[in-house]
Amino acid sequence: MNLRLRANGYETALAEDGVTAVFVARAERPDLALVDIGLPGGDGFSVMRRLQSLAATAGMPMIVITGRDPLTAWPNAEALGAMTLLQKPVDTVKLLATIAEALGTTTARPAVAE
Repeated sequence: MNLRLRANGYETALAEDGVTAVFVARAERPDLALVDIGLPGGDGFSVMRRLQSLAATAGMPMIVITGRDPLTAWPNAEALGAMTLLQKPVDTVKLLATIAEALGTTTARPAVAE
């Protein structure tokens, strides 16, 4: 996904676990967050709660990505401020359209955090 985003003009900041995701988001202050629910070191829901509680990231658009059952994952994600949920494997066209909508743009714009 990182390669697909970069190929389409986005700058990305990566995190491989929940703790790092919060740290990176605070430091980088991305325009939006792509949050995988199945993160090690704190699932995506705990990351979303933390991002919403920090002044630097509160209100940041969040798009949830998951391989879990969307009917189960969506209510929690929506309650934590997610704009939408994308099911894995994520279609690139749908991903880019969702990001553009979240950012209020029609073209690629930095920065996106995962």
